[in-house]
Amino acid sequence: MIAVLLGKAGYGINNLYQSPINLITSLTNMGLNFSATRDIAPVYAKGDMHTFSIIVKTLQKWMWITGLLGVAVTIALAPILSRSSFDDNSHTWTFVCLSAVLLLMTFNWGQVAILQGARKHKEYAKSIMLSSLVGLIIVVPLYYFWGNDGIAPALILSAIVTTFFSWYYVRKIPVLPVTVTEKELFEKGKVMIKFGIMYNMGTLISQLTYYMTLLFIAGQSGEDQVGLFSSGWSITNQYLGLIFAAMTVDYFPKLATLQDDVGKMKDAVNEQGEIAILIVVPLIILYMTFMPIVIQLLLSSEFMPILVYSRWLTMGMIIKTASWALGYVTLAKGDTKRFFFLEIFGNAIILAGSIVGYYFGNLEGIGIGIVSGFLINYLVITIYVKLKYRIFFAKEFQKVFLIQLAVLVVAFVITCCLPAIWIYTLGSGLFLLSLLYSLRCLNERIGLKELFRNYLKNKKNH
Repeated sequence: MIAVLLGKAGYGINNLYQSPINLITSLTNMGLNFSATRDIAPVYAKGDMHTFSIIVKTLQKWMWITGLLGVAVTIALAPILSRSSFDDNSHTWTFVCLSAVLLLMTFNWGQVAILQGARKHKEYAKSIMLSSLVGLIIVVPLYYFWGNDGIAPALILSAIVTTFFSWYYVRKIPVLPVTVTEKELFEKGKVMIKFGIMYNMGTLISQLTYYMTLLFIAGQSGEDQVGLFSSGWSITNQYLGLIFAAMTVDYFPKLATLQDDVGKMKDAVNEQGEIAILIVVPLIILYMTFMPIVIQLLLSSEFMPILVYSRWLTMGMIIKTASWALGYVTLAKGDTKRFFFLEIFGNAIILAGSIVGYYFGNLEGIGIGIVSGFLINYLVITIYVKLKYRIFFAKEFQKVFLIQLAVLVVAFVITCCLPAIWIYTLGSGLFLLSLLYSLRCLNERIGLKELFRNYLKNKKNH
């Protein structure tokens, strides 16, 4: 709706507001949401409600501390944020008001940590769906009537809605009336922060990389190009990334419970990697084939210049999928320092690729640069995890990966070289080929046919 109602410039302005707010959130919440998920998962699985309740109470109090810290930092940096994003001080008070978003989202991520750690997947899904629907209904009139001036109020109202629904579902989880003293709050919080802050530094590096790319493009070409870059990033990295987000809800807590058993961790990584590739690649091919329609549907014809750039990003998602499955091993093992250094290296490579690519090839160049960064990052993670933990992708995963990669490369070449009618025809055929292979493999691994029969049987009985 931002793309349709506000155009490229409005899309760019939205990201120039949202990106620094996300950056400060990562800086000030100290990764408590992630470390809390890791702490909650094993104790809730064991049914230890006393320890679970202490962790929840501790987390909630620390959310207040870190949330208010984030508000203070945002207000203090508001003039700098305005100048760095827009080259003047005219947006200073807007950033001051957006500090409310930071406080609300800090609370929201705390609630999400509880839902994920307790593996309340249905409740988590419902909170996302309802907050998205209600948020859409509320904010679209702001864009329609106020234009770009409605962006900041829309961000604040969206944060209120999102936080409300996550709180609503968390309150249904029983928590014992435990008391956490100031000493316990400090001691337990210190443990959470020690793990979380290194993870959060990794997240911070990713968000800083994205923000620096936005600033570089804004400096080179203006807000319209920022809107094009960020929209292409959204419809590939974020939308397909929803699949990773959905799987991570179960994957990371599962790895955390297996952290002391290398054999089982290796099996879990290979299993999750295979399933992720089998799910993602058919969608990537479909997405890549019908990218012009996707852009028209999700954005508008004004955004068609992102077509080739978005196809490059989509191509790179298969590499990112493999990196994703391996990348969580260091976190599940509590090796946050190494995770942080891997994040610095990976994002430095991606930032360099983005800048060089944009300088020489504009949006298409930035797509090639980012994919090159994904590939180098994947190779480094693979080598490190194998040497350090003796965890690596087995031959079965490599077989699945290479077969799906071959189909994907053919689809990419077709989309680059042939007229539209042939792209849609042959691309659809390759999508069906990849999908059928995925369905066959998924049936062998998780009994897909039996799951479907049981679903229909249960639906019929109800």
